[in-house]
Amino acid sequence: MKVTFPHIQFENIVDLAEGRLSGGELLQAQGHLAACERCRTQLADLKQTVELMRSDTAEDAPRYAIAGALSSFRSRAIGEPSALQRIVAALTFDSFQAAPATGVRAGARAERHLGFSAGKNEVHLQVTPSGGDWVISGQVLGECQGGTVELRGTAGTVKVALNDLNEFTLPPQTGGSYSLVVRLADVEMEIPEVKLGA
Repeated sequence: MKVTFPHIQFENIVDLAEGRLSGGELLQAQGHLAACERCRTQLADLKQTVELMRSDTAEDAPRYAIAGALSSFRSRAIGEPSALQRIVAALTFDSFQAAPATGVRAGARAERHLGFSAGKNEVHLQVTPSGGDWVISGQVLGECQGGTVELRGTAGTVKVALNDLNEFTLPPQTGGSYSLVVRLADVEMEIPEVKLGA
């Protein structure tokens, strides 16, 4: 018949690892450890952890760094703007994909209208040919109090501000593939691909 003994309590193993047990408790713990691999393993792990903690030479972070990190995680007061959200806009309408109205002659369509949804906002774009180039204009609908529109392409970036009606017009651009970013106070909406001349 196998006789089982209760394991050493965790608090006593900690005391043993830190050299705080003495007398009868120490002798009893040593006797148990001679027969119990589980408690020996736990004691060895704790001794290693205590040694690592004692030999640690890392310095505490400066107070200003800790305060800055803590403040970034604090909940914001009601009415205070939230952190910037980044949303990829989803295409909801493309006039080039719509069937022409009955009675309208088929042919080259000059103007293209695009609608995008991005969270609580919508972005309407109008792409119009201008000589050999293309002009993008549009309007941001929904809750917004001004912002900027940025068009990014291989030739660089063009940035314009929204007017009082949240409308914008970008300077003429050559054909190609672009991305458009609308920045409002608390949201950044990206339209990853706007093709001009396609």
